[in-house]
Amino acid sequence: MNRVFCCKCCHPSVVHRRQSKSNCQITKTGFTLPEMMVVMVIAGILVSITAVSWRSFWNGRVLTAAQDQVLQAMREAQADALRTHSTWQINFRESEGTVQWTVHPATVSPAQATWFSLNSGIHIDPDETTLPRRNGIYRVEFNERGNTPPPFGRITFTIENGGRLKRCVFTSTLLGVLRKGRNHDRPRDGKYCY
Repeated sequence: MNRVFCCKCCHPSVVHRRQSKSNCQITKTGFTLPEMMVVMVIAGILVSITAVSWRSFWNGRVLTAAQDQVLQAMREAQADALRTHSTWQINFRESEGTVQWTVHPATVSPAQATWFSLNSGIHIDPDETTLPRRNGIYRVEFNERGNTPPPFGRITFTIENGGRLKRCVFTSTLLGVLRKGRNHDRPRDGKYCY
């Protein structure tokens, strides 16, 4: 018996002397370099499209979470005003690139209050925010009935590398109605977040 390399099966096999070596067919399997390059280019394009969509989705989720957190804090200030029959306020500021908020009685200075931070990368959009501002601090006040005295307004948030993505929270009536908003393509009253 002779050992012969048979190209058809790509491994050494035992061939009897009676068997001819011409029966062993040469086959080529696999992909050519141009075919592999086309597959790699298509895969790269799909990954880049997916990455952009994923980032946009993720930024939207982070902004919505910050918006929900702020709305909850505003409701907390409103509930505290009702519970204690006194005026409470919520303040917002941007300190060292981080948005912070605090809820406290109106008799307490914001400097003496405890500040909490939103996720990093969130920023206050000063062009879209219409809340009263003093010394770099935005304020919403709730009286002993939980109502919001004028002026009413909104606080609008953006995210780093988020493009035109915005989320906002409104105080919109004397009754202290709070609501959420998001960015739109067309402005209303000169603002895109409503």
